[in-house]
Amino acid sequence: MLVYDLGGGDVLDAAGQEQWGFDASEAGWLGPTTIGAAGKSGAGTGLEKVRLYDLSGNQTGEVATPFATVLYGGAHDVFAGTYPGNGDFVQGGIFSIWNGTTVLPVQSGNPQGWSDDGSRLAILLPPWTNEKIAMDGRVGIVDATGKQVFSLDGWYGSSLGDYKFSPDGRYLAACLTRDTNEIEQDAVVDTVTGQVTAFGGSCSGLAWTNETALYAPTSGLGGKWIRWTPAEGATRVPGASPDDVVLAASNGNLAILSPRHPAVLELVVDGVTEQRQLPGPVPDYALAYVSWRPDGQALAVVYSRSGTTDGDDALQMVFV
Repeated sequence: MLVYDLGGGDVLDAAGQEQWGFDASEAGWLGPTTIGAAGKSGAGTGLEKVRLYDLSGNQTGEVATPFATVLYGGAHDVFAGTYPGNGDFVQGGIFSIWNGTTVLPVQSGNPQGWSDDGSRLAILLPPWTNEKIAMDGRVGIVDATGKQVFSLDGWYGSSLGDYKFSPDGRYLAACLTRDTNEIEQDAVVDTVTGQVTAFGGSCSGLAWTNETALYAPTSGLGGKWIRWTPAEGATRVPGASPDDVVLAASNGNLAILSPRHPAVLELVVDGVTEQRQLPGPVPDYALAYVSWRPDGQALAVVYSRSGTTDGDDALQMVFV
């Protein structure tokens, strides 16, 4: 099933048919049959309590602690919630982990991304930079109990980008800079050795495949999309322009969206390329809601029914 939370919340089946809906500002999976939903849609929603739902839409519980933001850990009964600022702490500068039953003690840091198995969480740590409080800090990793298991020296991380673990958990794709006066860039951190490989880019749209290959936009290599692996390093993705959006599925299938043809989806399946016409263009704000099904055999695409950015959107499942 698919949780779709653009402008509210809907739960859809594998064919893309809506099963039930809810009102939330942040929603995600908390278990194989449990969905978490926090806050209400719209601006200025304030603190959020996480409500728990089963697959039929019945509310089965609520986490009583209110949070400013929530980062779900996938189907592993875990999430990280940040707290609002107060006299001693900045907004997002402290957080707690919910482990499926209990909200663990408050600790310093700003959560960025969970590992696929929900066992580790990438965070940013103080001291925060003066320019962007609680947005630039040191990079660390904690386990699901909140214990720090890794820290990165000599680099700053920015919360403006993606933080995604490789499927085996060893590598972390991150948004890093050596100097806070420099522009952040895509990078891969080896959490075993501490080695960092930086290759420029926008720090967004990063995606891993099961073979430990990372797809990312880059300002290097002539401004192309790249595929990075530990053995081969960075190589260009053929046929992808710098302003394209490349979405990689876990099995290596690719979907490419181009601003030059916003209603055309290009699929690369087992090395064979084909184009699919969408009912309408994909707005920039909806790109974050375009995602592959875990098996890589279907893609959920959000498009504009009116052809504009007025918010009249719909979802279509594209099957390979």
